[in-house]
Amino acid sequence: MATTVKVWEPLRDFVSLREAMDRLVEDSFIPAFKGGDVRANGSYRPAADAWESADAVVVELALPGADPNSVEVTYEQDSLTVSGTLPERDADQTWVLRERPRGGFQRRFALNTPIEVEKAEATFKDGVLTLRLPKSEATKPRKINVRMN
Repeated sequence: MATTVKVWEPLRDFVSLREAMDRLVEDSFIPAFKGGDVRANGSYRPAADAWESADAVVVELALPGADPNSVEVTYEQDSLTVSGTLPERDADQTWVLRERPRGGFQRRFALNTPIEVEKAEATFKDGVLTLRLPKSEATKPRKINVRMN
């Protein structure tokens, strides 16, 4: 009985691993870099960035083409919701490529920090909605003086 020895080719195996990793990364992360995520039910989930400073929580949402008057921002029980409508295009057109979302969108954020809603600000510039949500005074750090006895 003859025994066959197979020569290990690490480059061949590496290429297939690289291709698998490329597919994994593209399927997992690339939609976020394309400006949002279109769900299976047709709803649009806008791409967002959020950060926190000592004084406020700031949230930015990419809403290219949106009319600021069609955007609604609500805050209830530590939950921030941004919803609205992106404009529809002429249905009579014959589309060659159609990647930008149309119709309704909604995005909800759970904020773990109480905010002062009365002082919140919303601005819309260059297709980006920026929400500045000041933190409640009760959540801000305070210095406690230490006395000598």
